[in-house]
Amino acid sequence: MKDGMKCPITLGEYERYNKNKSMYETLSKERKDWLDYFMFSYNYTFSDFVLKYDNDDLWVIINTGKTIKEFKI
Repeated sequence: MKDGMKCPITLGEYERYNKNKSMYETLSKERKDWLDYFMFSYNYTFSDFVLKYDNDDLWVIINTGKTIKEFKI
């Protein structure tokens, strides 16, 4: 897992980081592995996206500036 914060960081990014980090700790091994691969492949940290549970589906939501991308795990 790539664990680290960018610097400088805004309050919103800090809150996202903490929320995503605590949610990561509760994930199953296969979801953790997928998320680790995803973060490593695209050079993301926990403050770059939002993790959301919806009916036992895990969503990774990213705001790219022009669009919002969603991935379901």
